[in-house]
Amino acid sequence: MHYLKLYYKFIMKENGVVKKVVSQNLAEVELKRLSACKNCRACGAISESQGSFIIEAINDIGAKQHDIVEIEIPSSDVLSVSALVFLTPIILMIVGYVFGQLVGNYLELKRSLDLISGGFAVLFCAIFFIALPVYDKFIKQKKKISARIVEIINP
Repeated sequence: MHYLKLYYKFIMKENGVVKKVVSQNLAEVELKRLSACKNCRACGAISESQGSFIIEAINDIGAKQHDIVEIEIPSSDVLSVSALVFLTPIILMIVGYVFGQLVGNYLELKRSLDLISGGFAVLFCAIFFIALPVYDKFIKQKKKISARIVEIINP
């Protein structure tokens, strides 16, 4: 029996300026940082400034330095990073709170149970945010480039 699976592939499109052609099929593109980009690292930003960041993109169409281009970034990358950054701390805080309840009950600290649980919730969340930059560096070394230049807007 065959099952038909339909997948909707949403793609984030942005305009940027080619800052450097790294190789024949790879370029560094400067994008304007939007409010949605504030905490997201889906693009694998390699340098950050106030209003823009630079990503590496596949350059199959031969864009040259200073060209204004449109790039596509698969939304699956954006969504997975968003889930990591926004949902994981909440889950870890809940796990930390439950863990604190278990520890408090085991040690029979009934009066301080909420304080211990809150402390573990904050601790678990803090560990995540301390470990996030390390994970980010690891992913950048391992990750294949998924951004792609699809159109030269202004040569």
